[in-house]
Amino acid sequence: MGLFRTFLLAVVMCVVVFVSGVFAQEALVPFVVNVNATVSATDGNTQKQTSVTANQETILRIPLQNTDGVRLFGTQRQANVPTIISNRNGKVILNLPAQSYKNAEISLYTVNGKRILRYNASASSAVNNISHRKITTGVYLLSVRGADGAAVTSRMTHNGGGLDISVVFSGENSPSASRLAKKAASGDWMITVSAAGYVDSVYTLRPVAGINQPQNITLQKASSGGSDSSYDVVVIGGAKWTKKNLNIATDSSWCYENSTDSCAKYGRLYTWAAAKAVCRSIGWRLPSNDDWDALVAAVGGPDYAGKKLKAQHGWTVVDPSDPMSPMPNNGTDDFGFSALPSGYHGTDGSFYNVGRRGYWWTATEYSNGYAYYRYMFSDDNVDENRNVKGVGYSVRCVKDDVR
Repeated sequence: MGLFRTFLLAVVMCVVVFVSGVFAQEALVPFVVNVNATVSATDGNTQKQTSVTANQETILRIPLQNTDGVRLFGTQRQANVPTIISNRNGKVILNLPAQSYKNAEISLYTVNGKRILRYNASASSAVNNISHRKITTGVYLLSVRGADGAAVTSRMTHNGGGLDISVVFSGENSPSASRLAKKAASGDWMITVSAAGYVDSVYTLRPVAGINQPQNITLQKASSGGSDSSYDVVVIGGAKWTKKNLNIATDSSWCYENSTDSCAKYGRLYTWAAAKAVCRSIGWRLPSNDDWDALVAAVGGPDYAGKKLKAQHGWTVVDPSDPMSPMPNNGTDDFGFSALPSGYHGTDGSFYNVGRRGYWWTATEYSNGYAYYRYMFSDDNVDENRNVKGVGYSVRCVKDDVR
């Protein structure tokens, strides 16, 4: 009964907060962790931290900003602000102003801050559909963020079952609403739960004013204990690299197609935050762009590094339906790096490109939502690009000390 009252209080306060458009001053987030741990929270500007005793509830107090920029979609009448055209039987049409939201991140959260759906919608795409096969009945928060900083959050009610969101882009004729939307605080806090000898738990939380749903965290022991002898290593260009993709189970990581055999062969696919945390948990670090540049230079430059770093098997990129598709292009593995085409996990929950491409996170950020990665394909190159941090890529860790 007490838990239900806590949850009901959180829902009621959430509704009051969003209708009034003014955030209260503080969120109280209970944490229960299976070991003695440290809980840290940051929104990019402010950081809060507390120590937790094993299996005892500890409250983390998170300050919430004041803002008058949050509006319910159902009551918005200004131009240039996202609107819900319809919300019936789990089918939603979301109308986005093209100028401010031409590249938008759309997320759905439970009222206690757990993200259950995320999608990047683009005005340049012919179709932008977001689907989830089954969502339980309840109140949810729908967040829309534009690439230029515009952000609006709405409360919506779902009656259970499947949810389909179709995104429509339209013109806009007034800059005032765009400026209004930019005042809205995203409300996202990055939570890190860490303990010596355990793999960090890293995830995003959107707290609400007052008492929040308890966060029950179970940390897993780092399987290696953190010693170099527990890993196959290779020294290239004066740095020590893990020779295989990491395969340590953490939050926000996946086996390709959820197959343990894939994890054994290719390692796990991690979000950017989880990638940084998992390297740190074993006493290493996620390599930066500079680390990758040094690695590529040491093996002959970007035009040849792919050939020399790829494994001698596994790069089967032929598409049976396309006779003109590239032929398999395995590497020579001259330095023992043994890179494999492990594919990636998309923000839509699907898996892509195993056997065709390998992707590895770098520790270098491009922006708050994006980070750089390196990838190898059917040619001999090692290429660089950037993507949203929620994508799942492979992880190699690095150390400077090669003694």
